[in-house]
Amino acid sequence: MKKIEKVMAVVIACLLALLVPFGEMEVNAATTQKYTITNADFSAAYNNYKNGSREKVKGISVDSITDNTTIIWSLESGEYTLGENVLGENWYTASSGSLVSLDANGPNDMYHSIKFSYDSATLNLNGKTLNSDVFVENDSFTLSGNGTVKGDVDICNGATATISGGTYEGDVKSDYSAKLTIKDGTFKKDVTCYNGATLNINGGTIEGQVFSGNDCELSISSGTIKDDVDAYESKSIKVSGGNLTGKNYGLGVFKCGSLAVSGGTFTGGFTGLLVADSALKLSGGKFICDGSGGGPQSVDAIDYPQSGIMIESNNSDSDKVFADALVSGYEYSPSIKCNIWNDNGNMDSLNSFDGDASYTHYTDQATISVVKKNTPDNGSQTPSKEDSSNKSDPKNYSNEWVDGKWYDKDGKQTYKYKGGWKVNSIGWWYEDENGWFPQNQWQKIDGEWYFFHDTGYMAENEYAGNWTAYSEGYWWVGSDGAWDGSEPGVWRLSKNGKWWFKDSTGWFAKSKWYRIGGKWYYFDDDGWWDESKKE
Repeated sequence: MKKIEKVMAVVIACLLALLVPFGEMEVNAATTQKYTITNADFSAAYNNYKNGSREKVKGISVDSITDNTTIIWSLESGEYTLGENVLGENWYTASSGSLVSLDANGPNDMYHSIKFSYDSATLNLNGKTLNSDVFVENDSFTLSGNGTVKGDVDICNGATATISGGTYEGDVKSDYSAKLTIKDGTFKKDVTCYNGATLNINGGTIEGQVFSGNDCELSISSGTIKDDVDAYESKSIKVSGGNLTGKNYGLGVFKCGSLAVSGGTFTGGFTGLLVADSALKLSGGKFICDGSGGGPQSVDAIDYPQSGIMIESNNSDSDKVFADALVSGYEYSPSIKCNIWNDNGNMDSLNSFDGDASYTHYTDQATISVVKKNTPDNGSQTPSKEDSSNKSDPKNYSNEWVDGKWYDKDGKQTYKYKGGWKVNSIGWWYEDENGWFPQNQWQKIDGEWYFFHDTGYMAENEYAGNWTAYSEGYWWVGSDGAWDGSEPGVWRLSKNGKWWFKDSTGWFAKSKWYRIGGKWYYFDDDGWWDESKKE
């Protein structure tokens, strides 16, 4: 009887197993392929291509051959380690190990480019030499090891790449919305980014130039750069560390959205830091003119004086110069002397950034250290109807300016510097005697709420603020910059995947352009944001 029970138990167990849905069966995740690659692997992949096959050899295949002069290799996702110097002279060997000579345009004379266009890959140079370009698109990619890459490295089309070691003898580029982070390595030529790409330099030594182009984001936190760093029409530049030493300047920024410098050493032949028509937020750093450069020539062939920081502007008026590089809120040692290029091509020097200094020529070398000043502590604020209702009783003042005096959260006047409004050709801002001004925040002044952008200028005729999914939204400020007391506007995403902008009263934006959070948006007649229309 017991034997029959055991048999029945086995049968029942088998039947239950058959009843388990296939969808609930466990499937082991695919493991990352790991390859040690050599010339023989490239040779075998080339032979496959020559014989009409695209079969991969350790993840390697020939993608194409261009004009019989360039082989574009394709490497699938995986972890690759160089087992020897590859793709150099006489790389192509048959299975017997003997050199195969095809013709004058055979493999030995061809140029090589390795293309990574799969989900993710890593390449460990392993102390060896890769005689090839590296091309990465739409992927996640890492280059490491202490070897050498002879060709160019091109990261593009939204790819995300990290370089954490090695020597690179060609140009390195981040392009078309790609993101490249350099942690370590030696770079013999230029490192650049273009077309909305991101370049983060967190270490390493770059012997060529660094360039950031249109709509790009450049961040430098560490490392050594031995030639000029240039940025032209970039979205943002942030420097918090590193040693930037150029022939002309450590860093030159031209027509960029924003420049934030909080650390680092900037050394150049005629100026450490050159800022042209860009908003500058300065909170640290050391700026040195080493005197090795004569500076550019004016139209009259007059040598420009040298200084640690140079502000370049097409305006000769000091207030307009101040607007082009809004620098304030800091103590400088020694006093900053900034060279100004005026409309006549002559060189003047501005002794301070308050817009009131007289022009004097300045030719000495300068080393400038920056220490942040004491500022009023007003915390994080947003407009409030309750706070706006009482404009006269000092007992109710809290975190606000009244008649040029600062009242802290307890209504006490612990901050001695007086504040006041200033204006130039660009707009209005509020600044105190200590050089502090509000940035990227709401500020209550004489009973009214105002929002000030990153550059320090007052917002006007827009929905202003720093909205997140958990905040109340953006508030409307009129031509005088003051919040008008209306309800805040918020973004909403509809079920059809379209965005619209509304407030709690039932109003919504439509049939016109609106500036919201510092950017322009066009809404069609139905109230949907039209993403095809750009500001």
